[in-house]
Amino acid sequence: HDVSCQAKAASGTHLKLLKQTWQLTEAEVQAGYSGAGMSLTQLRTKYGRGVDMRCRVLRRHGVRQGQKQKKDASGNNITQSDGSPLMVDKIRMIDDSKRSLSNSMLQRCCETIAPCRFTYLAYVADELVTQCAAQHKAVPQLVFSLDDMKAAYRQVPTSDPEMCIVCVYSFAKGNVGPRFYECWGHNFGHVSSVCNYNRTPLFCCQVARCFFAVPQEHYVDDYCTPDFKIAGAPDCGAAMALSALH
Repeated sequence: HDVSCQAKAASGTHLKLLKQTWQLTEAEVQAGYSGAGMSLTQLRTKYGRGVDMRCRVLRRHGVRQGQKQKKDASGNNITQSDGSPLMVDKIRMIDDSKRSLSNSMLQRCCETIAPCRFTYLAYVADELVTQCAAQHKAVPQLVFSLDDMKAAYRQVPTSDPEMCIVCVYSFAKGNVGPRFYECWGHNFGHVSSVCNYNRTPLFCCQVARCFFAVPQEHYVDDYCTPDFKIAGAPDCGAAMALSALH
């Protein structure tokens, strides 16, 4: 009811943000990160109703976080005719797990995360110089890349999507109204998503260290990848190996 009333009363930039949030949610359906939108009747048919309902619904809203360069379907950056980047709004979709009481009543986190420090890359460079000096070798050119995992939370599935259903107002012609989407991955709003997701990049970093001999670290879904620039090549492929891994 709240989602419907808010959408019908919205105008201007608020209405635009609601439509963008719905469009991004539909894009996740097309990408395979979420199930198709259900009406309230369909939700009750699948999960029951009232006190017997076997799911928990989270209200989704969007927050503008500046702008980003627009990409095409293949993930390539799009530029304007003069070569300047084509910028679009960056919308972060928030699933309100506080209002649904999911965070306070249904989740108990017994661990935390320890992201790498911003000085990490400096430590790698310092260690490289130390080892080269000890072996009386020239210091090779060191490069760093920051590899961002696309749709990070959504790529890590959960075992109980019935607890991750989001409600968004649909503006589709002939299909207007609140719609409910099963989110297969982690919600951006669950306190448990932080620790649960963090296990994946931790694992990828351990594999990179043990099998690729790369002193890999990460900050949430951003991988800090050191590599060498040798013989005119931009790097030796460490970032590409990591990208293939995750």
